[in-house]
Amino acid sequence: TAVNPSREKGAFFLARLAEELALRRPDMPMLFIESRGSAGALVQAGLAGGFDLRRHESLMFAPAVARPVEFFRGMRVLLVPSVWEEASGRVVAEALVNGIPPLVSDRGGLPESANGGGFVLPLPASLSLETNTPVAADAVSPWLDCMEQLVDDASYAQASARARAAGEAYQPAALASRYVEFFNRVLTATKT
Repeated sequence: TAVNPSREKGAFFLARLAEELALRRPDMPMLFIESRGSAGALVQAGLAGGFDLRRHESLMFAPAVARPVEFFRGMRVLLVPSVWEEASGRVVAEALVNGIPPLVSDRGGLPESANGGGFVLPLPASLSLETNTPVAADAVSPWLDCMEQLVDDASYAQASARARAAGEAYQPAALASRYVEFFNRVLTATKT
């Protein structure tokens, strides 16, 4: 599952990934949750690369939902190939808490957000916010290989357990003490 297939969130990478997965493993469905990025935009990204994603029955699209738990229920793996240098990824933390292994790009704060509970995978250095065509097929190979490995139930069970353990850092009990400590330091610093 990928959320918000927009340019910033890797639409031109996701278009190629979806194309290659559908050709290589049509038995592995892929779901895109729309937000700012839409099904139409992802299809247009594919067409810019000379392929039509609409021909693949294994690719599905769903509208945004008010409560993310609604799409986490059926999710097996979260794909987060963000192109921009985002500081953190809330959806990554939510996946971990739910025991869902995230596959994140090696950009910005996503590797840190994965907290050792996901897989940090490369994006081509040439992929930027100005990119207007899908990446080359070989650029998505590490992602496809990881996804295929997680189809194996034993590999998935281990990855899910690692994700859930990493997600403990995002549980309210773990965060509360960190927030209290932070604000105590701020209050102390402002009094001096």
